[in-house]
Amino acid sequence: MAGFLAYMEGLKPRNKTGFVFGSYGWADQGLKKITDIVGGLSWNMPSGPFFVHYRPDNDALASLKK
Repeated sequence: MAGFLAYMEGLKPRNKTGFVFGSYGWADQGLKKITDIVGGLSWNMPSGPFFVHYRPDNDALASLKK
């Protein structure tokens, strides 16, 4: 993921839509860093980031459909 994000920072593609999502076990700093990088690309983000501690359950997945 780090390599891809570094590549995207260099390309700086415009007029894109993105969504940041992921799960974490111990700390969510990596997901926050991804959010910062994607936000810095000025992409359209129709929804805020979606982070889940460990594995998402059915309720967490259902909240994405709203």
